[in-house]
Amino acid sequence: MISDFCKYCGKYYDTASQHKGFCSTECRIAFKERNKIVKPVIIKTCPICNKDFTVKRHGQGFCSLKCRGQYETNLKANAKVKKLICPWCNTEFTPQAPNQRFCKEQCTVAFRDKIKYNAPDLTRVCPECNKLFRRTDALQIFCSDDCHQSHISKTVSSKPKNLSHCVNCGKTFEINNFSRRFCSESCKKKYTLKKKHKAN
Repeated sequence: MISDFCKYCGKYYDTASQHKGFCSTECRIAFKERNKIVKPVIIKTCPICNKDFTVKRHGQGFCSLKCRGQYETNLKANAKVKKLICPWCNTEFTPQAPNQRFCKEQCTVAFRDKIKYNAPDLTRVCPECNKLFRRTDALQIFCSDDCHQSHISKTVSSKPKNLSHCVNCGKTFEINNFSRRFCSESCKKKYTLKKKHKAN
């Protein structure tokens, strides 16, 4: 046992623990009450319903969650959506996110490619319409899908056709397979019957 003095009443008492600090539970409770920090009462006026309320937590600006939700709804309804100009293709667009800079993903990729490869300019002439355009992709060749399809159609139509003569009737026909010898199935059957008759 050791002798210690009470922090509240100052009396000496015997205890088995040197960290007890108080002679009784009453003194411990009274000490806490005496040294309790009293928080100041803050009164605010709710900006939605104009009622006075006591602030219970730091940063509280509304009397209830309902008023806070109404305030956020009003902000979204009254917010003016600003249109931006895409720094890559100069198209005016409405941003869908706070940090959006480009009108679409292709413009973002093209801008990053220009910085990454240090390309001074990504403009080129469309081989179909001969117009100057700015590429949104480093591998883009045509200014639009219409020019691309038009170029494919011209290429297919200008491709030389492979022609052959039917072994049975002698008619000229277009072939996709160089091993084809007949213009039709009927000519193939007629030719096969002729060979059988000759063999007999």
